[in-house]
Amino acid sequence: MDCATSYEVVVRGVGDSSSSSPPIYRQVEEGQTQVRLDELEPCSSYEVAIAAYLGDEAGEYTGRFATRSVKKYKEFVVLNSYFSFL
Repeated sequence: MDCATSYEVVVRGVGDSSSSSPPIYRQVEEGQTQVRLDELEPCSSYEVAIAAYLGDEAGEYTGRFATRSVKKYKEFVVLNSYFSFL
């Protein structure tokens, strides 16, 4: 089975418009399995879109997650055969 060779991760606050708050964007290369998002705020909800690329083909996953109540929360998106939000 062929696996994705790169990913794009885009995170935006739920309900944010592009003019009020820019999205968080990360390019992920082959072999990289985590993305660290330091810009997230505690007690907030986010939408995530992850595009996986294999040559000219792309697949996309979208979902939502929320951060916990701490002073500054670091969120990791784990890229494997599944997606996990810690």
